[in-house]
Amino acid sequence: MVKYNTSDVIKAQMAELNDLVKEIAVLDSEMTNAASHKWIGLCQERMRKTSRMETLKEQIQCKIMAMDVHRKKTLTRQLNAITKVRGWTIDAYKSNNTKTTTAGTAPEVLKHGNEEECTNSTLSDDWVVAKDMNSCI
Repeated sequence: MVKYNTSDVIKAQMAELNDLVKEIAVLDSEMTNAASHKWIGLCQERMRKTSRMETLKEQIQCKIMAMDVHRKKTLTRQLNAITKVRGWTIDAYKSNNTKTTTAGTAPEVLKHGNEEECTNSTLSDDWVVAKDMNSCI
């Protein structure tokens, strides 16, 4: 059994999240120029990646909520920097996160994990025990 520091796990997940954001941006540009017969496949791939991104973001937020204030602020800032590219605003101290909007549209409230579930997480502040990195996800 290998022990992983929670901060290291979060940073690895944020790196994966950053890669997903970039892949989604590439898919968006491909969809803009795609022929109609390719558009559906690209749209499905984008939906899969977006779903994975949302799940990963919620997992990261839960782990951040279980941390002490200093690390929570630092990691929340890093998570905000990654998700800012897609227009998401995340505040670890608020229960409802919103997507930033343009041209007078109303903000869309995001689904997000149960806060009790996040704060009562079985994760310790410092260590996550896992057989491999993928089982931490």
